[in-house]
Amino acid sequence: MRIQQLTDFTVEHTLLENSGTTLLVFTSQSCSHCRYVSQALPKMALGVEQLAWVDAGENGGAVAQFEVFHLPSFYLVRDGEFYGQVACVLEQSVLVNEIQRLLQQPAQDLP
Repeated sequence: MRIQQLTDFTVEHTLLENSGTTLLVFTSQSCSHCRYVSQALPKMALGVEQLAWVDAGENGGAVAQFEVFHLPSFYLVRDGEFYGQVACVLEQSVLVNEIQRLLQQPAQDLP
């Protein structure tokens, strides 16, 4: 699994260019749950090709673009198409099921 650090300036371009499935993760250094997610998520077999991290504290444009309401927040993109927010507990089997469920839904345009 490839790990990418994205910014306001690279998030849209990178997500449109990535092939395969990308889990976009918004976190913040000041969020304790985010720090846990940053350590746990890369160790999970989620069936995605990329984990793309955005520091919400430093990238307000991306936060506004994706309408991030709370941290951490997860979004799913496959081959440049947006599949929505991944809303579930941070448990590998639950995440995998939610990712698979979202990928069966119609794709949307990136926000």
